[in-house]
Amino acid sequence: MCASAEVSNDAIATAWAKVESAEKAVETARRAIDDADTAVDRSKTDLERAKKNAVDAASDKLTSAQNSYHDAERAYEKALNDKTRAIDDYVKSNQTKLENAQKAYDDSQKQLESSENSLKSAQNALSQAVNKPETQGASVEMQELNLEKLNNQLAEGKIIATADGVITESYAKVGATPNGILFVIEDTENLYVSVRIKEYNLSAISLGQEAVITTDATGDMVYSGVVSYISPKAVSAAGSTSVEFEVRASLHQPDAGIKIGMNAFVNIITESKSDVYAVPNPMILTNERGSFVYAISDNEKQEIPVAPGMKTAAHTEITGDGLYEGMLLTDPEGLAANDGQARRQPMPGR
Repeated sequence: MCASAEVSNDAIATAWAKVESAEKAVETARRAIDDADTAVDRSKTDLERAKKNAVDAASDKLTSAQNSYHDAERAYEKALNDKTRAIDDYVKSNQTKLENAQKAYDDSQKQLESSENSLKSAQNALSQAVNKPETQGASVEMQELNLEKLNNQLAEGKIIATADGVITESYAKVGATPNGILFVIEDTENLYVSVRIKEYNLSAISLGQEAVITTDATGDMVYSGVVSYISPKAVSAAGSTSVEFEVRASLHQPDAGIKIGMNAFVNIITESKSDVYAVPNPMILTNERGSFVYAISDNEKQEIPVAPGMKTAAHTEITGDGLYEGMLLTDPEGLAANDGQARRQPMPGR
C-alpha cells in the first residue's frame, strides 16, 4: 500500500511539472503574439506616415508646377498684349501722318490750281492788251510785268524734293509763308535699326559685323543686316553714369513689312563657330564634379562629361569624347521644352 502511494505522488509531480512547463510555453507564445501585434501596429504607422509624406510631396510638386504654368501663361499674355498694343499704336501713328500728308498735298494742289488760273487770266489780259490800239502801249507793258510777276510766283510755288523718298511729315500750310522745314522725306528702301550700346560693350563692335534683326510687328520673321555706323561720340546725357553710343545695323534687303519707327531688336554677331555641337542651355547640368549632358541609350539615362564653350541666350557649344552625331539627349531637370539630338551646326555669338 505504501509503495503504490509513492508511485502516484511521483506521477502527480511529473504531471504538475508538465502543466507548469505548458503554462510557461503558453506565456511565451502570448508574449510573442503581443510583440508581433506591436510590430504590425508599428509597420502600419510607418506605412501611413510614408503614404502621407509621398502624397504631401506629390501635392507640393503639383502646386509648384501649376504656379510655374500660371506664371508662364501670364508672361505670355502680357507679351502678346504688349505686342498687340505696339502694333495698334504704330498703325494709328502712321495713319495720322498719312492723313496729314494727304491734306498737305491737297492744299498744295489747290494752291497750284489757283496760281494756274491767275496765270491764265493774266495771259488773256495780255492778249487783249496786245490787240488794242497802239495808244494803250503803257497798259500792255503793265500787263507784261504782271504776267512776269505771276510766272515768278508760280515757279516759287513749286517745291522740288532734294532726294528720292516718301514724305512722312508735312509742316506746310496753305496761305502761310514757308518757314523752316516744310516736309520730311525719308528713304524707305535703305532702312537701318538704331540701337544704343554700353561703353564697356563697344570694343566688341566693329563696322561690317553681321547682325540678325527682328521686330514686334513681323513676328517670327528674321532679317539679316550689317553694322554700318558707330557713333564717334556718346549719345547719353552729359554726366550720365551709364554712357552709351549709337550703333546702326542696315538691312541687307528691304521688306514691305518693316516700317520706319517700328520697335526692332538687333543681335550683333561678334563671334561665330561652324561645325560644332550645340545644345539648348537647360540640357547642360553643372555641379562640383563638372558639366554633363544626359543621353538615352537602351532606354537608360547615361551621364556624358562635356566642356561648355561659346554660349548664346538659347544654346551652348559642347565638346567631349562621348559625343557623336545624332546622339539622343534628354533634359536632366525638366527645364527644356523637349528632348533633342546632338548635331553639328553653326554657332553664332552675340
